[in-house]
Amino acid sequence: MDGEYTKGVPNTWPAVGQHLKQTVGYSFPGLSSVSQSFLGKRATIAVATCLVDNFDEQASICSVPVKVMAGIVFAELTNSDALKHDFEQLAQAFGVAQEEREALRQVAQNPCGTPLPGVLGSKDALTQAYVQLGRAIAPSPAEVSPELVDELRTAGAQPQGVVELVNFMALSQLLLRLDAFYPANR
Repeated sequence: MDGEYTKGVPNTWPAVGQHLKQTVGYSFPGLSSVSQSFLGKRATIAVATCLVDNFDEQASICSVPVKVMAGIVFAELTNSDALKHDFEQLAQAFGVAQEEREALRQVAQNPCGTPLPGVLGSKDALTQAYVQLGRAIAPSPAEVSPELVDELRTAGAQPQGVVELVNFMALSQLLLRLDAFYPANR
C-alpha cells in the first residue's frame, strides 16, 4: 500500500525538492537535510507525499490558502525562522496578500479568541473561524474553547475541513521538529 500511495514521489534530494516545486509550488528545502540523515529515503518520501496531499487544491475542503494562513500563525507562534521562510514562500505561491500576512503575525501574538485584526476581520465567517482554529491549535496544549466550536458550527465548517486543518497543523509541527533535528542550509 505504501508503494501505491507514494508512487511518483522521489525520495532523495534534490529530486524531491524539484517534485514539490512542480506539484506544490515550493521545494521545502528542509527536506534536504532529512534526505541526508539516518531517516533517509523513507522519511523523505513520506513527508513529501503528505505535503503533496495537503497542498492539493482540488482535494482541500478548508482550502490551501487557509492552511497557509494557519501555518503563518504557527510559524510566528513557534518563532521558527525556517517555518517563517517556508510559509512566506507558500503565502506568495497561494495568493495570501502581504497585508493579510502581517495581520496573521499579529493573530499569533494575541490571546486566543481575540477578534481578528485588519483585513482578516473582513474575511468570510468560515475563513475567520478556520484562522481562529489555527491559532487555537498552534500551541501545546491547544486552546480550543466552546465559543470557537460554536463559531465553527455557525460558520458552516464541515467536520472534514476541521480534521483537514488539524492534520495540516500536525504536519507543520512535524516540519518544525525535523528542522530542529536536521536544519537545512538555506
